Amino acid sequence: MQLTAIAGRTVWSLLILGVVLAVALEFVGRDTTYATFPGARGRIAFVSDRDGDQEIYVMNADGTQQINVSQSLGGDAAPEWSPDGSSIAFASSRTGDLEIYVMAADGGGQTRLTDSRSGNTTPSWSPDGAQIAFAGSGDIYVMDADGSSPERLTSGQATDGSPDWSPDGSTIVFSRFNDDDSDIYVMNADGSSLTRLTSGPAFDFAPDWSPDGTRITFVRDFDIQVMNSNGGGLTNLTNSQELENTPSWSPDGRMIAYAAPVLVDPPQPGQFIQNVYIMNDDGTNRTNISRGIALEGRPDWQALAAGDVNCDAIVNSIDALLILQYAAALLDFLPCEENADADLSGTITSIDATLILQFDIGLVRNLPP
Repeated sequence: MQLTAIAGRTVWSLLILGVVLAVALEFVGRDTTYATFPGARGRIAFVSDRDGDQEIYVMNADGTQQINVSQSLGGDAAPEWSPDGSSIAFASSRTGDLEIYVMAADGGGQTRLTDSRSGNTTPSWSPDGAQIAFAGSGDIYVMDADGSSPERLTSGQATDGSPDWSPDGSTIVFSRFNDDDSDIYVMNADGSSLTRLTSGPAFDFAPDWSPDGTRITFVRDFDIQVMNSNGGGLTNLTNSQELENTPSWSPDGRMIAYAAPVLVDPPQPGQFIQNVYIMNDDGTNRTNISRGIALEGRPDWQALAAGDVNCDAIVNSIDALLILQYAAALLDFLPCEENADADLSGTITSIDATLILQFDIGLVRNLPP
């Protein structure tokens, strides 16, 4: 009886897989469709000098599979995943000047976007992926994602940096450095309606919007803080004064990645080690995940689309095939299993695969958010 049931289930699963494969083959060569909604957390991009100069690495959220993706002779910094998780914008001094570049998630197709020789850095994608904000010459600029049509949004005596686009695309938060302090400001995406969110003698910098737009994490005097998007409800998450910096939300809003120094025993003269950590959004469960004997930091978390179960930033029939195999117990795990529950039912079934197929061939515009 049990063997008959197992055999029947296997045959049924293989029949379904055949249908999925036929659909996949039918649409080979068609332009890939990207999801337009946020999903679970993917890989983390970060900077490390473990190879002798600053390079962009990517790793899984548990610190495994660390890969140098920039592989250049110049200093690379400030990686920022595109909204669809397929590309990384970053700053590089490989030509002598600090400029904005973009590359594929695997490091391919590295392309220079700016050529202003004004120290361009800290790129931030608009939520629709059409534009990139960045800092240059002490001001905030925005340009099209291909580097065209640059426009200056801020000006004045202060030094502005670290822009980050709000999830709804309407505003940009950034740091403003004055002579004796630094504060967090927000403005409309066209540079209008400038509003100061923090004040006082503290040194506030490196803001990052939460995925739902309700909170902003930032650094105050080298502790990781969180506040409401209007500047209220300030909470110190680390409260250690151990030089923590550059926080970045996970795409599901449940965790924050950041950089912090690592104490070496015994201390080595002139050696400063900084690694990438993750913690819950309430500051608990702080974990070192990069663990390099190097200066590492500036993490940014990749957003994967719901339905992207093989972590390739694409939602298509291959994901549906993998889900069906998993649901039929033909696979023991999925690389990005947290993205498999497309119908938000709490279980992974053939219904999830069906929804993904419908999305892939254009029968539905979006999977459930």
